[in-house]
Amino acid sequence: MTLTEITSLTLSRLNRNSGNTGKYEETFALYANDAIRSIAEKYQAVRAETVTLSNASFNVSVLERDLFSIVRIFDADGNELDFYAPDDASTGTIEVDTEETTVKVVYRSVPTSIKNSQDEPEIPERYHGMIVYWVAGSELSNGEAVSMSAASANFQMFARELAKVRPATFGAPSSRKLKNYT
Repeated sequence: MTLTEITSLTLSRLNRNSGNTGKYEETFALYANDAIRSIAEKYQAVRAETVTLSNASFNVSVLERDLFSIVRIFDADGNELDFYAPDDASTGTIEVDTEETTVKVVYRSVPTSIKNSQDEPEIPERYHGMIVYWVAGSELSNGEAVSMSAASANFQMFARELAKVRPATFGAPSSRKLKNYT
């Protein structure tokens, strides 16, 4: 679903003329990006990139995308490596326990923001429709009693749909194990 489609569906939900979506797209893109980020955090899709190390470390800024978290780091043979952030984690430096010069970093990434009319969210398409609830709720959150009630209803629908989002497992055997934390 493109930003134009999200805007058109939101305007329809708000009972507004959806003929000229352009004047709403910039504002609705900001709202939509909040929803997309929430969905991505819950969905937990991962990316993998090969990174060159310098003194057994790298800065997270070398990754193509901003990250929520690093899941694993592997050497060239596919062995999982230990890694940690030094005490001063604000630097974005990750130290890896290896002698190799390159590693494969598997991480949960922040989706790229949608900005232009034909941009599509970087989340599975089955979750695109719920973005409309968040955008409509955000647009209605202007403080008037009638609008706040309608906004609340849209936010509740978004929350209900968000609760149904399950983390991406991609068939990893460890994702199917029951964990006993007692």
